Amino acid sequence: MVSGVWRRFLNEYFFMRIFSNDRMEFLLKDRLFFTRFLRMENERSVFPDAKTIRLFKEKLREAELMSKIFCCQSLLEKNGFT
Repeated sequence: MVSGVWRRFLNEYFFMRIFSNDRMEFLLKDRLFFTRFLRMENERSVFPDAKTIRLFKEKLREAELMSKIFCCQSLLEKNGFT
């Protein structure tokens, strides 16, 4: 079971690091967990395709926001969570 501070960052980590863009597209369309996580639960929600996900990740990298988004690991380690 995941608890405490780490739980808040677990979803972001999986979204950006674990799945390929094609796999993420499939999961968003197929799995209720991911639609709830992204708050895309109503009938008007538009699900991103793999290309859109890839472009989003590239924009984050270009804007040098990846380190800010994923600074959670160092914060967790600083506060005694490993």
